[in-house]
Amino acid sequence: LACDLPDGVRRAAAANNARTLRAALADERSYPYATVATFGYGNYAHAGTALDAWVPGQACPANLDLQRFGINVDRATRAALAWSAGVAPLVVVSGGAVHSKLVEAFLLDYIATCRVGVPADRVLLDPCANHTHTNVRNSARLLLGVGGRVSYMVTDEAFQATYLEEWTAFDLFGGSIDQRSLRDFHHLLGSWRRASVGIGAGFWFTP
Repeated sequence: LACDLPDGVRRAAAANNARTLRAALADERSYPYATVATFGYGNYAHAGTALDAWVPGQACPANLDLQRFGINVDRATRAALAWSAGVAPLVVVSGGAVHSKLVEAFLLDYIATCRVGVPADRVLLDPCANHTHTNVRNSARLLLGVGGRVSYMVTDEAFQATYLEEWTAFDLFGGSIDQRSLRDFHHLLGSWRRASVGIGAGFWFTP
């Protein structure tokens, strides 16, 4: 959690991650990937709900209209279903409070655990990322931190999936994830390839 965070957010994320790591130690099954990772998409319209103040570990807010959270619902649900199918032992959700008080990682955690049914001790939180390339970087740190090698990254078929492709039109004007990572971090984040069949929103990633 190498970023400036409100004390309550930091404590909640750290406690959640500690609980998840303890539970992961007891899991002796084999998986094709070490983590399933998905990233938040922030929007000012997401503010003003009970999730503004909610942190993982608290009771799940009821009667919350998820439609306002758009593609975050698709991303978190797909990650949760991948976890349920045994793709990986852990789900990584990443995203900070970029556009409002709402922490995107907490929103994704709420959808995955409170709405889809992933156990709370199977989710690792990154509340620090502020863009797709920091989502990938921070998720890679968590992947390596649990001794993993390859992650299955889940997004949607829109803008972000194109941004993660091996080569896209973004390369023409210096905006691709590789170019941005070289500019900001002076190294490539890793390599990824389209991993899913019939859906343009799943990638395997090796940092």
